[in-house]
Amino acid sequence: MEKSITKLAIMMAMFMSVTIVVSCGGDDDEVDGGGSVVNPASSKRISKMKCVEDNSVTGRWENEEYFFYDSQGRVIKLKEIKFGKDASVSTTIFDYEGNVINSITDTKWGTEKHNYILSNGRIIKDEENSDYITNYSYDNNGYIISSESPSKKILFTWTNGNLTKYTEYTEAPDNYSIQMEYTSIPWPKNFFFYIKGTNMEKCLEPLGAWGKMPKNLPSKYKAGDGTETFMDYSYTIENGLVTKIDIYYRISIYEYLTATYTIEWE
Repeated sequence: MEKSITKLAIMMAMFMSVTIVVSCGGDDDEVDGGGSVVNPASSKRISKMKCVEDNSVTGRWENEEYFFYDSQGRVIKLKEIKFGKDASVSTTIFDYEGNVINSITDTKWGTEKHNYILSNGRIIKDEENSDYITNYSYDNNGYIISSESPSKKILFTWTNGNLTKYTEYTEAPDNYSIQMEYTSIPWPKNFFFYIKGTNMEKCLEPLGAWGKMPKNLPSKYKAGDGTETFMDYSYTIENGLVTKIDIYYRISIYEYLTATYTIEWE
């Protein structure tokens, strides 16, 4: 079980979920301790996201991400600053041309390019550095159901508008899946968060480029058959916006981490 928990944790470390520390405000709304109700239709956009992570084995690391938009509300630049022993600065530029989105990321280790091909507003192909291709498919309701690349295939299962299962198949015999549980907090407009292990650019989520996002914010991630919880999330809501996410993440029986994402909106 320790092995499967570790692999799943690596795959999904930065997506969303937790034991919600907010109190319920009814079937459709959820509020924080201060009584603010989340506003899923806000027109505000994320301008900065800061993460502070404390690992029981490797210690602390921090990073900050800054997001810049065009007049249509699309992210055109992402700047990421990492602090500590692995300090670095990287910049991603997005270019939108009809049914194609291009991105170029420059880091101290080199350059990464993506050429996203869209159909009906959704990405169906990602050409990474011109030679690594991932294909995506969607159901009739606009939810992503699979991604397939030379090294792995991922199948997504949706239930009542929420992503409830995520299974990865590789050439190795130890394929695995996770199951998710959800809060009653609506997924906010213009909100995004990276689904670890999928290579899906989070900045393109609000555009619908990866299809519809989950209806609600997740609360837990469970390994295998759903009996082992390895990730819990809690959300802080201020003035109708999610401003903080606290994560407890059990990597193995010997290692765990806590992470806090602080989110600023404009």
